[in-house]
Amino acid sequence: MPVSVLSSDPCASALTADHTKTIFGRVENGRRSDSGALGPTCDWSNPDTGAFVSVLYDSTHDGLSSVYAGTKPRAIVWTESAVQGFPAAAHVTNFGGSKDEFCDISVGIVDSASVDIGLTLGRAKVGKSDPCTVDFQIADMVIGNLTHKAGS
Repeated sequence: MPVSVLSSDPCASALTADHTKTIFGRVENGRRSDSGALGPTCDWSNPDTGAFVSVLYDSTHDGLSSVYAGTKPRAIVWTESAVQGFPAAAHVTNFGGSKDEFCDISVGIVDSASVDIGLTLGRAKVGKSDPCTVDFQIADMVIGNLTHKAGS
């Protein structure tokens, strides 16, 4: 996938209105912020349930290497997998949140860039759903949208 797909606004390209309806039970609008040197981020939340999703287009030129070097040694949850053929790692550290309610997935789209999808489950789902399993479903949505945008 070309790294140029990460040049767009993540609020417009990461998740569709239908996706946010599936995730939150209603359409939610994202709020963009720029994470300094990391890249643009979009956050979606449902204040009624406490559910939260964040998508970061990480263009630091380190790709998954920085996740393996910086996060894996501190991880209390670490699962390597793939999302639509792209290498991925689900992880939780003591800094991110409880492993019963939070998960972050980093997907390497090229050697130099990744997409990070963070999920906090809604209060009613905590203890009933595995946040990393749910986050892999959301990561699949995001990577599907980016692949479609890239024309792959």
